[in-house]
Amino acid sequence: MSAFCDLHCHLDFAEERLELARGIEDLGASVFSNTVHPADYDLVCHEFIPYPHVRIGLGLHPWWVAYGRVSREEVALAAELAKSARFIGEVGLDFAKRFAGTEQAQVDALESVLKACAPREGRVFSFHGVHAYDILLDLVERYVAGGNVCILHWFSGSNEQLQRAVRLGCFFSVGERMLESRRGREYVKAVPEDRLLLETDAPSEPGERLQLDAWQAQLGRTLAAIEQLRDEDLADLVHESSLQVLGLR
Repeated sequence: MSAFCDLHCHLDFAEERLELARGIEDLGASVFSNTVHPADYDLVCHEFIPYPHVRIGLGLHPWWVAYGRVSREEVALAAELAKSARFIGEVGLDFAKRFAGTEQAQVDALESVLKACAPREGRVFSFHGVHAYDILLDLVERYVAGGNVCILHWFSGSNEQLQRAVRLGCFFSVGERMLESRRGREYVKAVPEDRLLLETDAPSEPGERLQLDAWQAQLGRTLAAIEQLRDEDLADLVHESSLQVLGLR
């Protein structure tokens, strides 16, 4: 394996994002960089045009919906942009207690985007899910499973939901925080080897610094931990799966 691929990150949050993107290109690495708000999408895509190994996702993060940071008009904008976007993320559902009362608004927002995507195949999605996997997988199955790549970012559902996602053909992006829990480590051992992807989910906040060497090191630690858990060399397979997902093969 010549370089790492990061299948869920937020390069637009990085203070030095263009410098980081140049470093990623120089390494021969590749990333799926997720936005969180549809108003950011065109600007971020424009900024990263010189860096073809940085794939930009159209985002409608469920936290932003729950916090009221996305208006009805901006949800409509996300659905309109989704008609032509190849990469969609970060989107999903988060039914944690702190978001109680926003569940239907989240479902409506996500469904509007997936409906807009449904007529066309060949897209790549990165889904956020917390305490909502049954509904999330229902929507995935109804609108986008089959002809698209569906990635579950930092999966935290039940074993039954994991198996359903596997049957639907989903991929799973794994980072260090997922590996901190016993259940996360068990899931990494249960996922088919050709559905495993690496992620950093970094930076976590706008304006945060992210150095290239720290980014590489995080991905390296994640891969080493996965290989140790599964007792097999997965570097080449994970890398090849990542390049195929990103359309670089």
